[in-house]
Amino acid sequence: MAAVDVLAHTTLTSNTAGIEHTSLSGAYQHLYCVWSVRDDTNNYYGDCGMYFNSATGSSTHPLSYTRCHQSGSLTGTSTRGTSSAGGGALFGFQNNGNNNVLADTYSCGTAWILNYAQTGYGRPIILETVVSTLASSDTQSCMLAGFYGNTANAITAVKIFKQSGGNFLTGSTFTIYGVNSA
Repeated sequence: MAAVDVLAHTTLTSNTAGIEHTSLSGAYQHLYCVWSVRDDTNNYYGDCGMYFNSATGSSTHPLSYTRCHQSGSLTGTSTRGTSSAGGGALFGFQNNGNNNVLADTYSCGTAWILNYAQTGYGRPIILETVVSTLASSDTQSCMLAGFYGNTANAITAVKIFKQSGGNFLTGSTFTIYGVNSA
């Protein structure tokens, strides 16, 4: 088995509210997720979330995180949160919207989900995104360090979605890699 394999890839051919990859193989140590998205938000950026295993409730999919966020030339902010209000979703990262942004500008993001197939203990998650608006001075950046606390189930599905409603636009992509030690 190679050290890195593509487990799933989607490039949108029509607008949709979320992109989900399911039935992920448990044969790897870690998942590495990469996305490049743009949405129909009437703003220069929109908010996204990430779900694991089609999460529906915080009691079965607990998640805690620390978020560092920077906007334009402003000093960054830091917040801590849990999934108690989010139903197990890792909230609060941005993507390019459809207003005041050049037509070919997509945001980019990555997430490491460590030891995703293990059970018996939680899994660390490291996420970072950049929204380069190019048409304004308000570039957004975000880093999240999280801990997925469901110890009973391996992570077999990952979904990115529009937190505040709306759709990802055609051309948005989401890829998941399985990673092992070389």
